[in-house]
Amino acid sequence: MKSLRRKLMPLLSGSLLPIIFASHAILRAGGALALGAEDVVRVRFGYFDAASPILAACGRGWLDLARNVQKNLPAYVVECFPQSAGVVAASRLDNADLDIAGLGSAPWAEAVARGLDLKEIYATDWAVATGGIFVREDDSIEGYKGIKSPRDLINRTIAAPSGSTMHYQLLFLIKEYGLTGQVNVIKLSLTEIIEAWEDEDRNPLIDGAGCWGVASEYILEHEGRELISANVFSHWGAGVYGVAAVRRAFAEDHPEFIEHVVGIFSRITDSIRDQYGRTDPRNSNRWDVQENNTVNFVGSIVDVIMIQGETPGAPSSDQLITVRETLDLGVWRTTSEQLTCNYIGDVKGSCTTPTGHHLAAIKTAEFLLEQKLISTLGIMDPLLPFNNKSDSCEDQYSFCGKDIIDPSYLASARTESDVGTPLGQYEGSFVEDDGEPGKDVVLAQLEKLDADAGRLPYAVNEIGRVSEENLSSGHSNCTSDSTISGDFVLNGTFGDGASALPGRSYSDNQHCRWTIYPLPLDDDGLVEVRIQRLRVWSGDFVRIYSGCPGNTSRTLLAQLSGMYENDELPDALVILCIIDILMFFRVSKLSETKRVVSSFSIWPFLSATI
Repeated sequence: MKSLRRKLMPLLSGSLLPIIFASHAILRAGGALALGAEDVVRVRFGYFDAASPILAACGRGWLDLARNVQKNLPAYVVECFPQSAGVVAASRLDNADLDIAGLGSAPWAEAVARGLDLKEIYATDWAVATGGIFVREDDSIEGYKGIKSPRDLINRTIAAPSGSTMHYQLLFLIKEYGLTGQVNVIKLSLTEIIEAWEDEDRNPLIDGAGCWGVASEYILEHEGRELISANVFSHWGAGVYGVAAVRRAFAEDHPEFIEHVVGIFSRITDSIRDQYGRTDPRNSNRWDVQENNTVNFVGSIVDVIMIQGETPGAPSSDQLITVRETLDLGVWRTTSEQLTCNYIGDVKGSCTTPTGHHLAAIKTAEFLLEQKLISTLGIMDPLLPFNNKSDSCEDQYSFCGKDIIDPSYLASARTESDVGTPLGQYEGSFVEDDGEPGKDVVLAQLEKLDADAGRLPYAVNEIGRVSEENLSSGHSNCTSDSTISGDFVLNGTFGDGASALPGRSYSDNQHCRWTIYPLPLDDDGLVEVRIQRLRVWSGDFVRIYSGCPGNTSRTLLAQLSGMYENDELPDALVILCIIDILMFFRVSKLSETKRVVSSFSIWPFLSATI
């Protein structure tokens, strides 16, 4: 009997169209520098779209790092991706969709308990500046009575992103007031909270939400008010903080780059702590929204947040003022404070007992275990032999003895003389030391180099900013009923329309389906689907089934998510009838499809949309 082989080769990135990789050239500012793809490391940084000083680094491109010829190190180009929740960011770190990400203290504790191979390399904040529990106001026309105190939460519906710091604080509030089992807690993303708040016909109507950033701002602008702020929880013993976490494998492969990143983060944070310019007069200008946005850092932060309706590269005066006021609500620690045993510790061996961040992670994990959000404390379990001894921090297998919380990168970046080699994205520019005590020469030099190059303080390229009217974005044009068939050898590609091209992204809540079958339907038909490229966020997926006409049952061959290149996934082979490929993009809502590319680089190959 004659055998047929039909081959179809989809490229998935929310994209199934052929891509021709013709050139890997990199064009950088300051000269006609051409680098091959092997000379450039693409770094993916996940952040929250809420006011934080370190976001200025994304907007200004200061996380990028030029090639270091002397040390034979590659260049680094950083893409910044907003995240909807810490547990999502942790998942993406775990499956290498992100390299570095900001996590709240609850998602961080959960990640450690679950054994994710991550490191804490910097503490980004000690309070969620815009976070809290927000509730609806009274509505006399509809006869709605709002929540006035925690006791009023009984029989009400309150939403929070699953596993987030605000979810943690909401559960803490319920427990402290003896309301366990009496409050309907539902898990929604920030975008879903906004959608639910708008939907007055929703059943059940959400009465409040534990949230931050765009969601809290939306609620406050639409008949909502703050019940309890995140800072109040800190005084009640349920404080939260943020960390910068990195994949251990990435940090070990690129230690100089990690030093550079935490060095930039810490310098900007030290700058806002000196916002009145007592130590460095330039700091007062850097945080004064009356100054030009090339001088003040706030404009860069507003632009990176990508607030709905804002014009790229032109932050409005209202948002400049709002974000500046929000920054004053946060708690930021200087480098010298962080490098103590009260926080992340130092590398001099002076912390013979668990540091403040070790203890905070354990306390948070114990609460999550009590709430049945995790099933084990993992390496933080105090009953483990290497944790249950007085000198546990000297044991490399214990929680505090292992470098899960690792201050070495920050200490190296700020206490050694090699503070900027090279200086950001400018090849051949160096700063040998910090100059005058208290005055940050690195920031000053970066500002000067940017001015000389004519670089604006905004991302060179971004993906996903939406208009005032449109809460969705994306480029998918696929449908849920596509059919590919024929009585000839099928060789080709197909896709959703995004094609992994720069500036494009797969669409929100998109359902795509391709049914593939040979003609005639005989026992000798063979369909092979080869995944050439897959770039799908965790939470979104592609499923491949096999089945036959007239038979409603199907066999699941594969469910795919994450990032893969050629030949990294096995082919899907189906003998006989039909193969179904379904793409379901569920999580890629507003804050999931946005991306900031901060560098000067034109990057046709590696900057394909995730």
